[in-house]
Amino acid sequence: TAAVPHSLRHLIAMLVLLTICVALPLVSANQPDVLFPSYSPPLVCGNQGCSSPCSIPGAVTGKNENVSGAWSGPICKCTASGVMGYCRSPFGVPEQINLQLASNDTIVVAYVTFDLEKPATPPEVKWGPTANSLTQSNLGVTHWYVEPTAADKDGPHTGRNFSMHFVKIGPLQPRVSYTYSVRGGGVGAVWSAPLSFRSVYTAADGGTTRLAIFGDMSITQYNAVGNLAADCVKGTIDSFWMMGDHAYDLGMGDDRRGDAYMNGVAIAAATCPWVPIMGNHESSDGDHYNRYLNQTWGEAFANPDVNSSATSALGHLLSKGALFGAASHGAAPSGTSRYLSVDIGLIHLVGLDLNAPETSPRTIGLDDGQLAWLEQDLAAAAANRENVPWIVVTSHFPIYLSSAGLEPARSSAAWYLSDQAEAVEVGSGAEFRSCESNSELAGCRSVAETRTDASTKLEPLFIKYGVDLYGAGHSHLYGVTWPMKNGAATQKNYLSPKATVYLTEGNGGVPGAPGVHTFTHPAADWMRIGATGGAYGRLITSNSSVLTYEHVFNNGNDGAGEVMETWSIVQPKHSPKFSF
Repeated sequence: TAAVPHSLRHLIAMLVLLTICVALPLVSANQPDVLFPSYSPPLVCGNQGCSSPCSIPGAVTGKNENVSGAWSGPICKCTASGVMGYCRSPFGVPEQINLQLASNDTIVVAYVTFDLEKPATPPEVKWGPTANSLTQSNLGVTHWYVEPTAADKDGPHTGRNFSMHFVKIGPLQPRVSYTYSVRGGGVGAVWSAPLSFRSVYTAADGGTTRLAIFGDMSITQYNAVGNLAADCVKGTIDSFWMMGDHAYDLGMGDDRRGDAYMNGVAIAAATCPWVPIMGNHESSDGDHYNRYLNQTWGEAFANPDVNSSATSALGHLLSKGALFGAASHGAAPSGTSRYLSVDIGLIHLVGLDLNAPETSPRTIGLDDGQLAWLEQDLAAAAANRENVPWIVVTSHFPIYLSSAGLEPARSSAAWYLSDQAEAVEVGSGAEFRSCESNSELAGCRSVAETRTDASTKLEPLFIKYGVDLYGAGHSHLYGVTWPMKNGAATQKNYLSPKATVYLTEGNGGVPGAPGVHTFTHPAADWMRIGATGGAYGRLITSNSSVLTYEHVFNNGNDGAGEVMETWSIVQPKHSPKFSF
C-alpha cells in the first residue's frame, strides 16, 4: 500500500495550497481555523483593509451560536471601523474541493471557482501516484449557478457567479494513495496545488473496512472535521458518510454559510472520500433542498446533461456530486442524489431521503418510487451477501429513539421538525412539545405518527432482507436500541440478532454543540443507551461475523477525539431475511 501523508500538519499544509488559504494547526477546537489571504477585504471596509485575515474562524464559532446563526464566511473585521463583513473571492481559484464516492473504484472530484463569465472549456483533473507523476488527465462538466441578488452586511449587491465542477476519475486500485490537482475552465483559471487521498476497496481485497458515520454538522467549534481528517491520515477510517443537515440552511446567508461549510469540510473531504445524505435543513433552507441537490451532483455521474432544480450554490455542488457518483453506480442505480447506495468493502450502505413533500410538511416522507428502488437495491444486496455481508441503511430521521423522557404520542411533529426544537438543549426533552402547547389542534400530527409512517413502510423490508443496522441523525444526541421489530425489542443483546438495530448519531457538531459528553438513560426499555455532546461513529469490520461500532466524542483528548463506548453486532450466519 502506498504511503499516506505522514502527519495532520502535512495534510493541512496541502490544503493551504489547494484553496489559497491557510488552515492553522488543530488547537482546542475540532474545526481548524481556515485563512484566505488571497481574498479581498469586504466592500464595507473601503480602503481601510482588514485588522485580521479573511477567515472562517473555527476556534471561535461556538461562541454565541444557535441553529439559526450557524457560521458564514470567510469574514474579516475592518481596521478602522471594526465592522465585520464578507471578504471577496478571487476569480478562477479552486475552492470547496471534495471527493464524492461513486463506487469502490471511482471518485467524483467536485469543486467551485468564481468566474466573471460561464467557462467555455471543461474543468480538468490531473492525477497519478505522486505529485511529480500526474500522468492521467480527466475532463468533466461544469454547472453554472448565478447567486440571486442579495443584501448582506455590505448592502445590496449582484449575486456571484459559481462555476461548480465535477470530474470523474478512475478506475482506482484499492487502498492506494493518489495525488491530484484541479483547474476550472474559465478565463484565468489556475491549478490547485496537489492533494492526496487513499482509495477505498472491494470486499475481495481481504482488508478491514473502516468508515465514519454521523449526521448534523456545521462550521462550529466542537465539530468532527479535524478528527475526521486526522482519522483518514492515520488509516483509522477510509471514508465518511454524513447523514444530513449540512451547514444548517445551506442556501441562506447569501450562500455564504454553504461556502463556509464546504471550505471547512474540505479539510477532511478533499483527502477522504465522503457521501453526503439529505436532511431536513437541506429541505427547508429556503429553496427546498435545491442547493443540496446541485452540490451533490457528483454522486451520479452517468448523465452529464441532467437538469437540476437547485437554486442555491451548496445545493448544486452537493446534489450533482451525488448524482454523478453513487446514484449512477452499483447493482441498482437510483438516478437521483436524493437516495443512493454504494458498497464500501464489506458493507453495503444505503442513503434514503425521508424529507416530507412540500404538500405534507408535517410528516416524514417516503415516496413510492423511492420505496420501489429500495426493495430492488436491498434484494440485490441480500443476494450478494456472500461477497458483501453487512447491510446498513441510513437516512436523516430516526425511526426508533427515546431521549431523556419518552415523548408522548401527541408530541407535535411540526415542532419536532422545526429549527426552534433543534436549538433547545439536547436531551432536555424540550425538543418535544404537545400539539396543544404548539397551538395545533385539528389536524396535528404527532412525532409517533411520523415515525410510524416510516416504520410501517421500511421495517418489513428491513426484516425481509436482513438489514443489520439503521443509522440516522436529526436529534442532536446519541442513542442505540436493542434489535427491534414492531415497536419492541426482540432481545437485549447483539448476538445473532433477529431484527435490525437502530442507531442515532445526530451531533457531528451542530451550532452551539457542547464541548462535554454525558451518557443518559433513555426511558424506553428498548433503548440500550443514550448520550449528548458532539460526536461521530466509526463502523469497523474485517469479516462477515462481527460489525463493531465506536462512538467517538469530538472534544475528547483535548480535541483529538475519544472513544466513549464500543459495541458489536455478532452475526455468525447472514441469511436473506431475519427468522423468528
